[in-house]
Amino acid sequence: MLTASAKDYRVEWAKSHLNKNWEKVIFSDETTFQLFRNTTLVRYKVGQEKPWRAFVKHPLKVHAWGAFCSRGVIGFHCFTENMNGELYQKILTENLFSNASNILGKSTR
Repeated sequence: MLTASAKDYRVEWAKSHLNKNWEKVIFSDETTFQLFRNTTLVRYKVGQEKPWRAFVKHPLKVHAWGAFCSRGVIGFHCFTENMNGELYQKILTENLFSNASNILGKSTR
């Protein structure tokens, strides 16, 4: 849910970068997929015992990192560890730098 000012900011940013050369720009992001829900909505009648079900407190999660550019996919990596600085550096080293060089060539800035 974006506020009106956040929407305005994004439109201004897009307008100011309209003529940018996007040929050597890489976009990357990561996301998490929770395999089992640990929250549910339960309806029951007043006066009846509240139904319950056992849940796993911390369900298994799968994380995905990916990067792409104007020429295609740069890299993709799935992992189950918790993200930290060391893991992020490892993902970038193994999946981003050499792939980006192969696809985009040497940086000319």
